[in-house]
Amino acid sequence: MNPSLILEERMSLDVPAYLKYRMPPLRIPEHLFGRTVKERSLCRYRAGEFLRIGVLQSFDWFMLMEPGVRILDAFSFDPFVFMESEQLDYGYAASGFDAVETTAGLWDLTQEYFLHEDLPFAIPERVAHIASGSDYDRSTIYPAFEIAKMSALRSKLMYKFFSYIDWSGGFYSKGYCAPAVRQLQISGFLHPDRIHHFRTLPIQYGPFLSPPLGFTEEEVQRLRKKYSEKYGLVFGPDEHPLFAIAV
Repeated sequence: MNPSLILEERMSLDVPAYLKYRMPPLRIPEHLFGRTVKERSLCRYRAGEFLRIGVLQSFDWFMLMEPGVRILDAFSFDPFVFMESEQLDYGYAASGFDAVETTAGLWDLTQEYFLHEDLPFAIPERVAHIASGSDYDRSTIYPAFEIAKMSALRSKLMYKFFSYIDWSGGFYSKGYCAPAVRQLQISGFLHPDRIHHFRTLPIQYGPFLSPPLGFTEEEVQRLRKKYSEKYGLVFGPDEHPLFAIAV
């Protein structure tokens, strides 16, 4: 790719005009959950606005690494080839939870959208952490990385869902985070067989370690020792939510 093409399509970190001048006026706090307006623009961009970028239209896949996250072992396979050969649309590795306050009203909007579009409503627990019945526990899996087929994210229903959330102004007025919106997108519009959780990757996020699925406490301690010596890392207490995700 020609780097100059990327420079020509820099994203805007301003609040979109259709939200600035809507009636009644949208209340947009200068800071919300420690995030500036520009940081909330980045959340909106990552949740779906990036799909409009012209230079990405010819790409079949994208992979996003979360800043501050380290996958401690190299992939033993090509993740793009794996996703293609297994006929998968979306893959992720979990690194933690986002604050539940950042999803206030998001579940109501999701139900409203499905009702408005007259869609069958079934969101698998395996991805969205939906409790039995229609209760949403509002916890958001924060991915260390995502890999997805662009055509799946650009599907009419999935992109309309993003647009519906976007028009609500929730990214700016309520601080919706991209992972929360993506989590509901993929669990609402992709078949569970097309979604893959990379559970076997050891992940470091700050002082915390998420061990591969199924490790015993003894194996976890050996892993902590191994990466402490290899990378000079100091890990925090075991009761961090990362352990709850991975084991």
